[in-house]
Amino acid sequence: MRAGMDAGYEDEKNHDVLPAAGPHPSISRAAEEISVGVSCEICTEDCEAMESTADNPSPQAVLAKAGKLFDAISTKEAYDQAVQERGLDAVENEITAALSDICHLMASASDPQLRSEAIFQLIRLLSIKHLEGTIEQKAVNTDGLVAVLVDLLRCEATYVQARAAQTLGMLAVRHAAVVDAGAVQPLVQLLSSSDGDVRNEAIWALGNIAAGTSEQTPAIVDAGGIPPLIQLLSSPDEDGRTAAIGALNNITVASTTCRDAVLVAGVLEPLLTAMRGSGNVTVLEWGCQLLGNLWRVSENSPLPVPLAELAPFVPLLANLVAAPEQDESVVRSALAALADFGRLCMDAAQGTDADRDVLVECGAVASMKALLESADLWKVKAVGCAIVLFITGGYTGSTTPHRQAVIDGGLVPLLVDTAAAASGEAALGLKEMAAQAIGNIAMGSQQQTEYVVECGGVQPLCDLLQAAENLRNIQSTLAVLKEILSAGREKQANEGLPDNPYSTLVEQAGGVDKIVELQTHNDMNIAAQASLFLLNRFPARVDLHRLEALFEAGVIQVGPVHPGGGGDDQATHVGDDNSDGDSDIAGEGNGAVDGHLQGDSGEEER
Repeated sequence: MRAGMDAGYEDEKNHDVLPAAGPHPSISRAAEEISVGVSCEICTEDCEAMESTADNPSPQAVLAKAGKLFDAISTKEAYDQAVQERGLDAVENEITAALSDICHLMASASDPQLRSEAIFQLIRLLSIKHLEGTIEQKAVNTDGLVAVLVDLLRCEATYVQARAAQTLGMLAVRHAAVVDAGAVQPLVQLLSSSDGDVRNEAIWALGNIAAGTSEQTPAIVDAGGIPPLIQLLSSPDEDGRTAAIGALNNITVASTTCRDAVLVAGVLEPLLTAMRGSGNVTVLEWGCQLLGNLWRVSENSPLPVPLAELAPFVPLLANLVAAPEQDESVVRSALAALADFGRLCMDAAQGTDADRDVLVECGAVASMKALLESADLWKVKAVGCAIVLFITGGYTGSTTPHRQAVIDGGLVPLLVDTAAAASGEAALGLKEMAAQAIGNIAMGSQQQTEYVVECGGVQPLCDLLQAAENLRNIQSTLAVLKEILSAGREKQANEGLPDNPYSTLVEQAGGVDKIVELQTHNDMNIAAQASLFLLNRFPARVDLHRLEALFEAGVIQVGPVHPGGGGDDQATHVGDDNSDGDSDIAGEGNGAVDGHLQGDSGEEER
């Protein structure tokens, strides 16, 4: 059973509500004031017309008995004393009798104010915290009580409707009897009431029904409850908006089918508007929770909507996380929703360049800067890195404009700093994501590659080579370092430099030493890629014995030499079935490779 929006009653007008994911504050219902006393002067004619007997107590007697019972058992101490004085069975029987009398009064009284007073006394008893489960069960077991409350939802007096809805909401979380009695359809109809109190109580009641067992929630969907709840996200009544978000949250978590129904009904745009225009902590907290439930999918499951439709929430959530003096519950919920979005971004099967376009256009890049600048929370930085990694391409590719947007947003220096500062096992994933995002940008244009190098991007890339067990990281990092050295050669030629300026940087960052070690990697494909990388760029560091073994094993083969084709066709890495098909062509040095072993190794890249 999910946590409910279970209504308690602390005073005459307020009830506490527990939402799907965290505590809800009290909301006030501006119903007509009803005295805690039971003189019931407003119902004099009804009371005088009904003679009080033991079998048929008058309304005054029923209300007085209920009030006296509440006073006797409302606290744990008072209840224990009553049990000690009168015995447990006597107290339990008194509760049962009071509930039965209240039920009869609600059903038989002709004056709606008298009915409201009876419901009020029922609410008081149901609100006793130390007995809530016991009294709830007794109320549900009272013959006709739930059915009477459902009938009162159709009462002409709106204050009776509101109190009946409130009471049904209190019973709904733990008891399917509310749904079984047919409460859902009239509650959905009350969502369109012109009375704000009635609407709000109906919302809370439906939210509590959805917070019960997952079997109850489809009744709300079938009754057409989702569209009016979504409409209420645009209500000027803040209590109504808050309650609607809570109810939709509970509906969404019930099942994938219910979640999809909420999305199909068009929840995203009004939710975005409601959250953007609110400073209410509860609206923001619950809105973040609803978002997380809407876009959280199981592994390898497709997104229910395109990623582009979710993207506009990213800057909103990032700003909530980064806002100074933000409420901790809002930060926690916003970060959780962002983390779920980040997981979607890290899934290579999700997302397209069109999705990246929307992320850039909606301001997500600028908002990532605030996350990456977070001084202490490495988890916040990790979310930022995951989203930047997606924008720059992830494992699925990207475009020059996407990379440029990250550069223009000033994120590259922050990524470099993040990769350098991340330490410890817990932050290893953060370090890798930051370095991977740097590598994605370096795979762009000549100017973009040069900018990455200027920002110090070579060091975190070389550090990625330390994770010998992560074959994908090694392969992608070797590809990035090739691109950087190629950009260095172009810079050397364009500026008339004596050496490749980036070759020295790779050496100083420990990259060459790490690649030398990779020649003896247990995975022969990795060993072959490392050997060819060195052969073509740093031939003096090649392990000739290992290279010969790779040739003999067929992992490296000699390709044809084409006249005038340069050295790039001379040796090819042939991967096995586990290889991603990556190939490395020898010849970036000046040497050739003969049919048996390495011949003239050429000069080191300088």
